[in-house]
This record gives sequence, structure tokens and C-alpha cells, in this order.
Amino acid sequence: MSIDIDSILDKGLSQEENLTDVEWPVFVLAYFESIADMEGWDHFFTYSMNWYSAMYDLLRRASDFNSLRILQDYKNHFSQLGVEFTAQAIDNYLTEASDDYFTNCPDWRDKFNDYSEQRWELVSEYYKSIGVELKT
Repeated sequence: MSIDIDSILDKGLSQEENLTDVEWPVFVLAYFESIADMEGWDHFFTYSMNWYSAMYDLLRRASDFNSLRILQDYKNHFSQLGVEFTAQAIDNYLTEASDDYFTNCPDWRDKFNDYSEQRWELVSEYYKSIGVELKT
């Protein structure tokens, strides 16, 4: 069996309910990367936080420790600010945040993008281990 990342992203955007269990985590990761580039890193966490666990679990199964570290750093960042790691709490905090906060905030998207090639290689290896070829 083989699946194509771009086709899965397109399918998920138009017919999310028709994604298979195998396609779903790939869609969430591809969507996260796409939305982070188009709308900003925080957008996913404020609008699609309910998908976070699927993405995190895929990265864990793929042993993508660099991406997991960045996600954990982001989560810890809010914890240190006393902000609960929920869509509403993050959105409330960001709505009230000063320009200084945004100027000094780490560029999580840039850090995550640095590992994109490695991330998809690891995810592809994981999928291969379960009998699925992932096409990029």
C-alpha cells in the first residue's frame, strides 16, 4: 500500500471524515506544517489543538525526537508563563500579549522547519515498518 502526502492533505481539507486511520496522522502533520507557514505557528494550537495528540503520537512512533523537543519546548514556554496548554488559554494569552512578547518569542516555526526533511524521512521509515509506502 502507498499513500501520497499531498493527496492526503487535499483529501483531508475537503473530506476530513473520509481519511483512513493510516492517513489521519499524516494529514494532521502535513496540515500543521502548512498552516504554520500560512497563518503562523500558534494558529494550529488555537484552532486545531484537538489534533495535537495525533501529531505528537506520530512523531513519537517515528522517533522524531528533534520535533518532539520543539513541541515540548513550546508547551514548557506556556507553562513557565502560567498559561494552561489549551487552545482557549493560549488564544487568550496571545490576544493580550504585548508586541514585546512577540518580538522576543522564539521562532518555533523556523525551528520546526529546520527538521522538516529529517521529520518526513523518519515518518516514512515508520510507515514503511507498518507496510505503507509514504510518497512525498
